[in-house]
Amino acid sequence: MGFAAFRYTQGMSQRFRPLPSWLIVLLYIGILPPALNAAEEEPDAETLIQKHLVYVEQASVIVSKVDGEYKLQSYRERRTHWGLLIGVDYDAYEPLNYQPNFSIENYRRVYGVPQSPTLELQVAVKRNFSFGSIGIEVAGSFFSNTNSDPALVNSSLSLNPIRVGGSVYLDTLWAEPYVVPYASAGAYTMIYHERLAGNSFNGNTQVAPYINAGCAYQIDWIDKRAARTSHEESHMQSTYVYTDARKYFTSQGKKDPDVGNDVSWAAGLRVEF
Repeated sequence: MGFAAFRYTQGMSQRFRPLPSWLIVLLYIGILPPALNAAEEEPDAETLIQKHLVYVEQASVIVSKVDGEYKLQSYRERRTHWGLLIGVDYDAYEPLNYQPNFSIENYRRVYGVPQSPTLELQVAVKRNFSFGSIGIEVAGSFFSNTNSDPALVNSSLSLNPIRVGGSVYLDTLWAEPYVVPYASAGAYTMIYHERLAGNSFNGNTQVAPYINAGCAYQIDWIDKRAARTSHEESHMQSTYVYTDARKYFTSQGKKDPDVGNDVSWAAGLRVEF
C-alpha cells in the first residue's frame, strides 16, 4: 500500500516518570540566584557604630583622567563574588537516531528537516574567582517537528530536554571579557511527545549525561555609553553573543527512545548580572 506499519499506543501516554526531586530543587535554586549576593549588602548600622566604622560602597563608575568622560571600571574590578547568566539561543539539535513510534521508517525519512531550530533558555549561577568562574547551569529547550511525510504517516514530534550541570568560564583572561571560553557537563532528561490523530506516545527518559563547550564574545564595545547605563540601572555586568557545540548521550533505559544526538551547534545572546 505504500504505508508503513504502525505501532499504535492507545491512551494519553505509554508511561511518564516524574522528574527527580533533586532536579526540581536545582531548578528552583536557579530561578532565585540574587539571594546569593545577600552577604554583600550593607552591614548593620549598629555594628558599624560599635566598631567606629563607615560603610563605603564601591563605585562602579569612575572619571577618565584623559578626556573626563565617565566610564565603567574594568570587568575584573566591578563584578561581585556571585554572578548570574541568562541566555537564549537557537540549537541545531535533531534526534537523528529516534525511531518514530507510528512508522517503521527512520526519523529522517518520516520527519525530514524541521521547519525551525530548537529554542533554549538557560540560567547559570556562578562564583567568581581571579582565574575565572565556576557555576551551576540549568537549561530547558523546545524542539518540534511537524514536517512529517503524509505519504508515510501524518504525525508530529516534540521534545523538551531539561539539563542541569556544572560549568567553567575563563572570563578574566583580559580586564574585559572580550572572549570567554567555557565548558559544561552534567545530566539531562528528555520529555518526549509524539502524536498521531487521537493516539500519543509520551514520557520522559532516564537521566543521561551531556557535554557542552564554546566561546562567548562581549559586545559592550559596540555602545559603551549604553553598557554603562545598563550597569547603573540594572546592574548588568556584560552582554555577549556566543556559539557552542553540544552532545546529548543516549539514555541507558531499555524502554527509552533514542533521543541522543551527534554534536550540534548553537548560537545565542547572553546577559550577565
